[in-house]
Amino acid sequence: MKFPNYLIFSLLVLASTTTSCLASTENEVNDEIDFTSEMKAFAGDEEGSWVPIPIPVANPTIGTGLQAALLYLHPKTSADSKEPNATSGILGMYTDSESWAAGAFHDGNLAEGVYRFRIFGATGEFNLDFFGLRNNSILKENPIPYTITGDIVFSQILRRIPATEDWYIGARYMYTKANVDF
Repeated sequence: MKFPNYLIFSLLVLASTTTSCLASTENEVNDEIDFTSEMKAFAGDEEGSWVPIPIPVANPTIGTGLQAALLYLHPKTSADSKEPNATSGILGMYTDSESWAAGAFHDGNLAEGVYRFRIFGATGEFNLDFFGLRNNSILKENPIPYTITGDIVFSQILRRIPATEDWYIGARYMYTKANVDF
């Protein structure tokens, strides 16, 4: 089935909008993690911390609902202050359009930070409406419904390059599967 150019363009716009929202969310999560780390250092807490992150969603394309993440910030295992703590988490999303997503990740290191690894997996179904490309689109009042289902698995392992402090080299694998139904 050949897709019209305007549909491909709108999917790219949707993907870029989602990416910018995720980048904004990632910045908010990083701020929360920094704050939690500072509080742990101040309190002298040697245990891990749980960080719940609820994010409301209100968008005509995907609906109204909630995104949420529950992060576990593992306790520091190294005396090296530059070595990042390991982080694990679960993610979820649900909206009134019956769109949903669920996933989990772990970001860690081994051998005093010589090796760093990351793994992420998620699945979801997004029931979306296409409203057209402009404000005066003929689809504005009668959008075209479509569904995207997909799975993703991401893994990465890095090794510090000898005689360097912040340079790593490694391998990355990503598997994605997506179906679009009209």
